[in-house]
Amino acid sequence: ATSEDLRAALEKASGKNLRQFFAHWVYGSGHPRYELSWSSMERRAATSVLVHLTQVQSGDVFLDPVPVEFTVDGKKERRTIVPTGKSTTVSIQLRANPSALIIDPDDTLLKEVVSVKP
Repeated sequence: ATSEDLRAALEKASGKNLRQFFAHWVYGSGHPRYELSWSSMERRAATSVLVHLTQVQSGDVFLDPVPVEFTVDGKKERRTIVPTGKSTTVSIQLRANPSALIIDPDDTLLKEVVSVKP
């Protein structure tokens, strides 16, 4: 069986188009290298956190969703960032200022984290 046979079988079983996934992860090379920075602004009922996710690897952009975990008042709050290009900025609402931010807390992505800066 070929990798195309595997792709076809997985697409049939999942009902999803896996061409882009196979193009990156089977036929492509490299992996995402992330730099992340964030800043927060407190408001009356919530805190707005501006998160900048940048991919610094050479080559193509990886568009796989990136799970992140904030620590807010000692509790964990998870969100997902969906990259739209090499650089993605999102605004995330939290109940208070975060003290920490972790990329991919369950280590489910093949990736390298270059830096995380508040």
